Amino acid sequence: MKKKLLVVVNPISGTGKQNGIEKMIVRLLDGTKYDIEITKTEYAGHASEIARDAINKSFKIIVVVGGDGTVNEVVKELINTDITVGIVPCGSGNGLARHLGIPMNTKKAIQSINTFITHKIDTLSINNEKCVNVAGIGFDALISYEFANMDKRGLSSYFKSVVKNYFSYKNQVYTINMNGEKRELKAFLFSIANSSQYGNNAYISPNARIDDGLVEIVALKKPNLFQIPLLAIALFRKTINQSSLCITIEGKEFTVSQDNDIAHIDGEPLKLGTKIEVKVNPASLNILVNPNKKI
Repeated sequence: MKKKLLVVVNPISGTGKQNGIEKMIVRLLDGTKYDIEITKTEYAGHASEIARDAINKSFKIIVVVGGDGTVNEVVKELINTDITVGIVPCGSGNGLARHLGIPMNTKKAIQSINTFITHKIDTLSINNEKCVNVAGIGFDALISYEFANMDKRGLSSYFKSVVKNYFSYKNQVYTINMNGEKRELKAFLFSIANSSQYGNNAYISPNARIDDGLVEIVALKKPNLFQIPLLAIALFRKTINQSSLCITIEGKEFTVSQDNDIAHIDGEPLKLGTKIEVKVNPASLNILVNPNKKI
């Protein structure tokens, strides 16, 4: 029997690779395996509404054509269900797709849905929100706010925002409570990592596994100007955790207090408040992964 497969296309995701995607999907997906339906999002939050509706229509697979933000909208509705998520990455960073070994080439990503395997991965609860990739409450949250409002997306725009805000942003004080122990950290960047990277192969938490029942806190002190190039290289070489400026803490759940209230979850900016509770939801999501890549 064919599996009912729904494709959710965000037509305005970062790179524009989704132009003409419907014809490619019909041509490349295995019609002997799947009964395919395609729909497009029309506004922010629409992907979540589509996913909720799909649960009641007996879809077995939902393929997201978009970036990490669109993936998050769909995923948060499918946690602890039997529906499997697939990704055709068309965002500006595609952090989760890269972590899972999904091809960045649109044609290959569609074709991979025919051969990839289903794997259970962890998700995170962060206050009342859900996260599947990486969240942050430090400098990266500020950059996400700016990046979301830029006319032009991409790596160059991201770095322009980083340079613009670097000099004025100071180390913030964070109080972490994990396993009944309190710890105070001063950090410039504070990331909450379920997987290894922000996107574009920028590895903020190189050793993070997405199926180990653990979350990693990555706290990075503000670098001076001379340290920035080395940290940038380390970020892309998967060695930033070896820097003397970096502290990594691993656990199943924790609370953190901050002076600000801004945050980002899977790259999308929002306000979470000054107290944040983080908890791992182990093996809570079915997702298509590359069988040849360690996740």
